[in-house]
Amino acid sequence: MTGRLCGDLKSQADHAFRNGSYAEAYELYASVEKSLPGPDVTLLLNKSIAALRMGETATSLEDAKAAQALLRDGGLLSPEGEGQLRGRQAKACYREGCALADLGRHGEALEAYRRGLVAKPGEPGLRSALRKSSHHMKVDWLAQTLAEQIRDAQAPNRFSSRDGKLLKPPIDKYQLHPKELRIKAREVLLGREQEFRDYVCGSWERGKQCVGRCVLSAVRALCYLSKARADEEGAVEQSLRDSRAAVAFAPEAGQAGPGSRVPSAARGRALATHAAVLEHLGDYVGAAIEIFGARELCPDSDEFGDDLARLKAKLTEEQRAAAEAGGSRGLREWREDERERSLPEHMRKRPKYYYYYEWMRKRIHGALGDLPGPVVDKLLTTDADELDLLLQYPQAIKGQAEEYLGVLRDRGERALETYSAPRMAWDEVRALEAGAGGAEEGNLLLTSHAMVGGGGDGGLTAAERIGAPVRPQLDPEAARRKAEAEGWMDGRKGGGGLVDFGRERVARGVGFGGFELGGGGKKKAGGGDDDLDGVD
Repeated sequence: MTGRLCGDLKSQADHAFRNGSYAEAYELYASVEKSLPGPDVTLLLNKSIAALRMGETATSLEDAKAAQALLRDGGLLSPEGEGQLRGRQAKACYREGCALADLGRHGEALEAYRRGLVAKPGEPGLRSALRKSSHHMKVDWLAQTLAEQIRDAQAPNRFSSRDGKLLKPPIDKYQLHPKELRIKAREVLLGREQEFRDYVCGSWERGKQCVGRCVLSAVRALCYLSKARADEEGAVEQSLRDSRAAVAFAPEAGQAGPGSRVPSAARGRALATHAAVLEHLGDYVGAAIEIFGARELCPDSDEFGDDLARLKAKLTEEQRAAAEAGGSRGLREWREDERERSLPEHMRKRPKYYYYYEWMRKRIHGALGDLPGPVVDKLLTTDADELDLLLQYPQAIKGQAEEYLGVLRDRGERALETYSAPRMAWDEVRALEAGAGGAEEGNLLLTSHAMVGGGGDGGLTAAERIGAPVRPQLDPEAARRKAEAEGWMDGRKGGGGLVDFGRERVARGVGFGGFELGGGGKKKAGGGDDDLDGVD
């Protein structure tokens, strides 16, 4: 038969198939095939679908398998032909699967669909056929399949015997034997068959055989949790590890195809698994937080709804109120607050400058007694050095407080917030010192912070610790000029001396810059290198 005649016969066969004359189409395809020197993939595939449509499933299956064998032997001839070859492989697997399904061999049909999706992931016809046949994935088949995947995933990989291919190997003393693993997996899957069918179908649709780390970790965690509840409490350690891994490996939304429920369902299952382990360990707040997350991802799940109701009943009144008010966020905040309350004071989270403000509040209260809150807050907005200086002189801090009280009384709290008081001038500082009677007359220990910096005691001298006022610090050059102007360098004001407070030596009546300015000369104040609390 010439090539032209073969072409005409094939066209007639195609026309007959489209018109529903499947028997005629099959005969014409068979006539064309006989005239060729060898089998042809296209004709075999066409014969298979024609036989399937006219009810000859055994014949359809035979032709589909012959086409697959021919495709396997042909190999990939060129990069350009790879896509076409994969498409034919997917078509052959689809027709084989349909024939097997019609023959009632559903397990083989599912495997044929899986192989077709490996050849062409996401192919719509194969996905539809797989979903229609997925209800034939019985619980025993699912348990066997997932148990085998877990054993393969936890087997040592070739790079490190300590690590598995996908999962960390379980703890040796708790490791489940293959039969025990299959039995435990069946217990886990009972009542959840459709959920795990979706995981299997979802992985196959992506061209993958394994359901992934997240689902395998969740199943293994539930298996070891079942073992812990039954006879080996220590197995909960392995369950906790696996549930954490399941959450860590849980897919985010959008990692599968558009509209796919697998990512959210898998993440919800991971969170629910972790919640079950935490509940077994007695951490009801942590378990409730996780099950809230699972419920948000899978709002139609009756299982997660029942879990949430059971966990709420185990919470305290305070915890339940937090859960009702803010859900998982409310419980997280409650747990964080509780953890904060249990910490020692020095480890608690505080706002910036918290301890400075608390210290200043105590000093203000000690100097002025009880003041309205807005006045205290306004005083705390004063520059730190200036507020420290005001607190050294009772008449100064009292005058500032009275000024703020007047603003609060006459103009209100909002006006006080924006009220701006002028900063103290140097002359005002000198006037305060004079009003206090001076260092000699009032027996006040006026010291310079420049002389005690790095003294190892928070920068305070003994005089400051007993509440004595402190001179404002000047830079060394300004201190020198001031000292010269007042004639202290010539000894006109004479012998400042040193006052000894136990082991502390504090300068009394001295100038600025860290030198003893009494009696003439530049003799350093303090007790020399051996005085650890003094200044050099």
